[in-house]
Amino acid sequence: METKKQLLWQIVDIYLRKDLGDLNLVKDMAKFYRLLRVLAGRGGEILDLMALCREVDLSFPTLVKYLEVMERAFLIERVKPFSRHPGVEISRSQKLYFLDSGLQSILWLNQFQPTILDPVFKSNIFGELVKKIGRESIRFWQTKSGAEVDFIVQKKEGAILAIEAAVNFQRYNQKNFSLFKKRYNPKRWRLIGLEGEKLARNGFYPWEM
Repeated sequence: METKKQLLWQIVDIYLRKDLGDLNLVKDMAKFYRLLRVLAGRGGEILDLMALCREVDLSFPTLVKYLEVMERAFLIERVKPFSRHPGVEISRSQKLYFLDSGLQSILWLNQFQPTILDPVFKSNIFGELVKKIGRESIRFWQTKSGAEVDFIVQKKEGAILAIEAAVNFQRYNQKNFSLFKKRYNPKRWRLIGLEGEKLARNGFYPWEM
């Protein structure tokens, strides 16, 4: 088992170094990898930059630089919030997703997971959305009290599409959708999942996106 893990990490190291290109941008590869591993376990969560600085022992300017390097290497993507009510909704903090869910699994769990976990599944859905509509069109919605919808897509004509991703169709929080629909009245919403009973009208499998 240890030999397999060492081989896996050698492959990951080669993969990352190839994507990073100019390694002069990263002065401390050990801390850079540590940051990647920490981020892999928090995909789809609000980024707390100061907490990351303390946890990985990085200065704030270095953390910002490393995140930019990761984005330029197409390892991660930061997502901005959708908000028209900044008093009660998150309007400035960002979330982060990995563009390669396989890499995320290895970094986070030290192996390829035999079952798909929600954070990795959400990264998969995010990656598919990026391919179809581009990064700048994707937002997330979250209230300061914790209600959230994974992805908000705003069309050029102003129409809003709300998307929630959950491995099991029955495990999504319907109250979150209800609150968003009451506040913004989107014309369409979708729940994308893999397991359980698919919703008759708004449920979709990933390949139906």
